Amino acid sequence: MVANPRRGPAGGRDQRKCRLWLSRRRPAYAGARLPAGRGAGRGDRGTGRLPGFGRRFIDVDPDDLRADALYQIGALDAFARAAGSRVAYVKPHGALYNAVVHHERQASAVVASVTAYDGELDLLGLPGSRLLSLGAAAGLRTIGEGFVDRGYTPDGRLVPRGEPGALVDAAAIPERAVRMARERVVRAVDGRDVHVPVESLCVHGDSPGAVAAGGWQLIGRTDETLWNEDWDPPALLSPGMRVRLVDQGC
Repeated sequence: MVANPRRGPAGGRDQRKCRLWLSRRRPAYAGARLPAGRGAGRGDRGTGRLPGFGRRFIDVDPDDLRADALYQIGALDAFARAAGSRVAYVKPHGALYNAVVHHERQASAVVASVTAYDGELDLLGLPGSRLLSLGAAAGLRTIGEGFVDRGYTPDGRLVPRGEPGALVDAAAIPERAVRMARERVVRAVDGRDVHVPVESLCVHGDSPGAVAAGGWQLIGRTDETLWNEDWDPPALLSPGMRVRLVDQGC
């Protein structure tokens, strides 16, 4: 099970440098999380200058999306290598993440950007999505991702933000995380259990209870402090580390 605390998408230059701070003194792997385009150096054809990108669907031309994604992966990898690390996986973000679940052309564009840059990069996405199907067909290692703090529909997709059940109560997150990791099962909003073949768990840092006194408890039920701003680096876990869950009989 891959630890995947979500720290937001690859943003501007200063943001990228901040997110790579953890890599400076201890080897770690960064991930490129792609918003729905940045429009960098592409005039108005990209989506970076449009309001709401990343939070609403934009029907961007697949060639532009491929170029935008390729730019972001390469730019982040340059910062990662300068910090003594490297990009190890690619994950679409926000509205683009949801679009590539079913949008063939956009999913294909993202896959093409990854294979064009480095076919050894892992590709994270929602299990059963077109993104992962096309990625596997292109020879990429695909990783199904689960969201411990987001609601699921009966067909295994995420409940759209703003709809009832989109966010999970903080008290329920530990049990959901353990079930997803051990059983590959999550309770949907209609009460049914849904099979989710995941290898990575995502926790949104802005979810209620994600950051609490005593440290960041990713999946709960542990006395270990996982995050402390006084540490150097402040995180006990790094992206790509594997976590083994042990039954303590509680």
